[in-house]
Amino acid sequence: MLFLPTGKFEACFHEGARTVEQWHGCKRTIPSPAVTFSNCGQGLELGFSSPNHNVIATNCLFLYNGVGLRYGDNYEWSEANGKILVRNSFSLYNDRDVWNMVRMNWAPKLGNMAFENTRVSELCPQYPGLPLYGE
Repeated sequence: MLFLPTGKFEACFHEGARTVEQWHGCKRTIPSPAVTFSNCGQGLELGFSSPNHNVIATNCLFLYNGVGLRYGDNYEWSEANGKILVRNSFSLYNDRDVWNMVRMNWAPKLGNMAFENTRVSELCPQYPGLPLYGE
């Protein structure tokens, strides 16, 4: 289990936090009451992962990133098989608030990313049910 400190991940070139797992399944939790990911290439990414790898992000703010929340990886040889649940969070004013794309086959795995009480700043075509901030 991974515990990130309450605070900020700011101006990280690639990912603010990358939760990948190569060899075995595990659970990673981001339980802090106020973690902000801002001005990063990607705020939080679940990339190269096994089917038993689960990430839970709670009470997070993804603000002004290239991608706020990302499922998938940039490597053509890697596979993303884990799952991510984002709860009670906001992904706002990013170039893409949410993006699910696995480069290995250049297709999303929409069922591997779920949201509870999470708002975005723009309509997300992959997850059209996500409520917009301010509505």
